[in-house]
Amino acid sequence: MRPHMHGDHDHHGGGDAKGFHGMVLWGLDSVYLSHLPMFKAPPHAYQVIVEADLARPTGGPATEYATDRAQHPGQLLYSLAAEEFVLPDILPQAGKPPNLSALRGALFRNRFDQETGVDIAPDVVVDIKNVIHGRKFDPAAAELKSLEYIALGRPGEIYLAHLITRPPDFDHIVRVTFDKMPAEESLRSGMMLTIPTLRNEKDERPAAGDRGVSATLSGIDGHETAVEVTVVEEVFFNDDPNDLDE
Repeated sequence: MRPHMHGDHDHHGGGDAKGFHGMVLWGLDSVYLSHLPMFKAPPHAYQVIVEADLARPTGGPATEYATDRAQHPGQLLYSLAAEEFVLPDILPQAGKPPNLSALRGALFRNRFDQETGVDIAPDVVVDIKNVIHGRKFDPAAAELKSLEYIALGRPGEIYLAHLITRPPDFDHIVRVTFDKMPAEESLRSGMMLTIPTLRNEKDERPAAGDRGVSATLSGIDGHETAVEVTVVEEVFFNDDPNDLDE
């Protein structure tokens, strides 16, 4: 299965080494994964978000994730401890399909690298069907003045993932609703959402229950739409310097 090539995938994959990559995994009807980045560790100096299907190594869908979610209805966060691979190999390059479209690894409830992590599937295949965002960190990146997020998902299941740029920074994923629904294909491609009234600081991030947050939503065509955001729940937050490597 080859991922669709949506959005802006700006990266420089030459010379990147293989590594073990941890990913946050979440989603209701769809499954999304976000790479856990580290600024100062070259193999991990990427923000990558993909939509995927979970399969068994022998073929057919892997059902452990859906089953575990049904058994733990309040559980939001899952994670994947992926086997070694070169991270930019899963990103489209210069208009060409990615070199790698499937990963293998172990699936955990909560984070795999913390005491609360529970191994629910020791060997699953992640078939990447849509690369939403992929970007290598630029040490000279300008500081963001306002909060910016990558909007993704489908109608009825929309998420915001904080745009990570330069240290110190934070990883943050929330499920939201908009007062105006963008086109489904635009969401699948990944859109940029800016909250101009909030500074790009962790203490100003939108929280569960926030309503009427004024924001600007823009797609890859550059068209901007004013929207009001309601935060349904927080899926993930992390500002641990051992991960983000301040």
